[in-house]
Amino acid sequence: MAIRKKIQNSGASGQNTEEYLSSVSSKIFFLVIIFGIVLIPLNVKAYTFVQIGVDSNFLIHKGQVYFAQADGSLTVLDVITGNVIARKKDREYSGTIKKVDGGILILGTQITLLDDVTFKTAWEADLHFTPEIIDNYLVSYDANGFVQCRKIDNGQICWSIHIDGALDIVAEKDYVLVHRSAWNQKDPVMVLLFELETGKELFRKSSPEGIHYGNVYFDGEKIYIEAGSFTESRWDALFEKMIVWNLSGEEVSFLDVSSDIDKRRLSSETPFTLGDKTFAQGRVWGNPDNIPPKLEGECVKYSSSDQDDKYISCYTYKIEDGYVNIDKVTIRSDTDWECHNFIKLKTDNANWEGELTYLKDNGRISVITQADNYLLLGSNLGEVECIDILTGKSLWIYIFPTIRHTMSFSSYGMPPYMDKAAEIYRKENARVNNISGMQLLSSDVEKTSPIIIYDPEPTNPFLKLPLYRAITWAAALAPLLILVVTWKISPNRHWRHPLSVITCLILYVFTVSCLLIYGRISLSSSIAMRLTILILFIYLSISTVKAFIEIRSNFKIVIFMSCVFGIALGVFTAFFSMLYHF
Repeated sequence: MAIRKKIQNSGASGQNTEEYLSSVSSKIFFLVIIFGIVLIPLNVKAYTFVQIGVDSNFLIHKGQVYFAQADGSLTVLDVITGNVIARKKDREYSGTIKKVDGGILILGTQITLLDDVTFKTAWEADLHFTPEIIDNYLVSYDANGFVQCRKIDNGQICWSIHIDGALDIVAEKDYVLVHRSAWNQKDPVMVLLFELETGKELFRKSSPEGIHYGNVYFDGEKIYIEAGSFTESRWDALFEKMIVWNLSGEEVSFLDVSSDIDKRRLSSETPFTLGDKTFAQGRVWGNPDNIPPKLEGECVKYSSSDQDDKYISCYTYKIEDGYVNIDKVTIRSDTDWECHNFIKLKTDNANWEGELTYLKDNGRISVITQADNYLLLGSNLGEVECIDILTGKSLWIYIFPTIRHTMSFSSYGMPPYMDKAAEIYRKENARVNNISGMQLLSSDVEKTSPIIIYDPEPTNPFLKLPLYRAITWAAALAPLLILVVTWKISPNRHWRHPLSVITCLILYVFTVSCLLIYGRISLSSSIAMRLTILILFIYLSISTVKAFIEIRSNFKIVIFMSCVFGIALGVFTAFFSMLYHF
């Protein structure tokens, strides 16, 4: 009997041990899950970036050069002296800058016409895409899906037509061609043709079932359409033939696809040649040399070579009198590498070589433009240099802040926190006072010292960072302090009193809102806010349940609703933070 009892006690003890271990392990697992959601993904990175300096082309007008800086502001300099004539920060000026009869036209996501004397805005159109200019007309489509044609000199809308989807627009001669690529399986591909002045629709055609229309090209007389068949996804369609339509939308012929491009996907935008025609940028060209860069002054040709101890990247730019070549040479060693940027100019009247000493390892020339006898270079590091073409002498350098534009391809890996981005910004804009311009490689030429001109109104995109830091830390620490004070002033410090529950819920919603708005200010403040949310969530859940059980009144309904709302918001916060804030 005693032996049986001992065995039973032993079994009970073992069972209690198993239950205890199970309870401990479940708690540890719960804590690991909670802290994993709150902390682990915080420093995950999955982004790339582009270093921006000059963010437009150079427009030369009346001895002045117009361009957009990295912050989107407009700058006007005197070509000869480099003196700052105007700085405008009232709107976005990045994109393409053109001289038109009515003034200076800015073509970006925001289209703006400026008076070329006072620089005042004549008219503007927000969120417009793929602008096309022909004569005094500008055709584009807005964020609401309206294709609009307006007069450039006064901004008056001539006609407007609604077409859903992302569109490609080509204006040639007296017509406007609109192409809706529609890579989504449910939406049909559409090709439409309109009269330029009246907006009269000449035809509207969709692709047959199982056939996808890729890029569309227009020369004002005929329409050329890349066509290919597919079975499941339009993205799998290959370039099989080039269909040719007339201005009535009737197929008149087709072009055979040569063997070197027959495996080309319809999603490709690489220029190609068929017979005596070259197709690129929605238009038909006589030969590849006639294709202009998408942005005036950009590189027109690129090549590279990899040798044993160095890597050479060659960029070719077209100017009025000839070509400019930029060779970026990266010399490698076992422990380090160094970069040199060499420039070569060759025209009928000038031929010289030099080194751009101010460009760093990640520096490159973005745009090059000729202004009479002057060569203007714009870099991605925030420098604009003016060089005398005939002598190769560097005359002046205008320096302004460069900004890193980050892009993320995954919601699980966001760009750097704001304080880290501010640190990068400060390092990239730490200028050396004795910066020198382009130096000729000829041994018998003295070193030049150009005039250095600094941006008189530099933009600091992180000016409000101290304020944002104060907000985030207040959101992390103030709720805990208020919760403690509320707990102390409650009757008999009863932590289950409705006042504590309601206060905790308000603080919880406040901290969650601050996290969603200011969660990317700094890593430390983000962790602090998440821990505060976790503490408030646990306190709110426990106190709400206890208050609901013990308080015998109609106030239970309010407590119950608060509990449900708090738990729902907590679950939402956890998943939202995992998907969008890491």
